[in-house]
Amino acid sequence: MTALLLWTCAGLVALGSGALWWFATRTTDDRRLSQIVLVSYLLRVTLGLALFAISYWGWPIFKSLQLEDRGFWIFALDGRAYHNLGITIAQAWATGTELPRLETAIEFFAVVAGVYRVLGAQPLFPILLNAWLAAANGVLAYAIGRRLGGPRVALLGALFVSFWPS
Repeated sequence: MTALLLWTCAGLVALGSGALWWFATRTTDDRRLSQIVLVSYLLRVTLGLALFAISYWGWPIFKSLQLEDRGFWIFALDGRAYHNLGITIAQAWATGTELPRLETAIEFFAVVAGVYRVLGAQPLFPILLNAWLAAANGVLAYAIGRRLGGPRVALLGALFVSFWPS
C-alpha cells in the first residue's frame, strides 16, 4: 500500500468523524450521542482496517479464512463481489458501455462504483463508507427513540444500533 492511500484513508476517517460529530451535535445537546457514534465509527474502522490488513498481507492469523484475493475473507464474500462489480460498473460508466447484468439489486454496487469513480478502485474505501453508514444509523436511532420514548430510550437505541455488528 502506498503512503498516498494511507493519507487518503486517514483524511476520509477524519472527515467521517467530523461529519458524525456534526450530525450528533445537531440532533441533541447530549454529548453522549456524539461519543457513542464516534466510538462506534472508530471501532468499526479499526476492525475493518485490521481485517483487511491481515488478509492483504497474508499474515498468519485465521489463515484458513483468508481468500487468495488479498484483503478479502471467506466469511465476507460479499466484499469481493461488491469490489469486482463496483470496478466493472465504474468502467462501464467511464466508457459509456452497458452495465453488467446483475442477478440482484444494483443499489450498493452502484454506491461502490461511484466511490471508485471518485477515489479509485480500492477496497478500503467501501469499508470506510460502510463503517460510517453503520455509525450514522446511531444518530437516526437516537432521533426516532427521542420522538417515541424520550432521551433515555433515545440513548439506548443509539447505543444498540451503533454497536450492532454488521
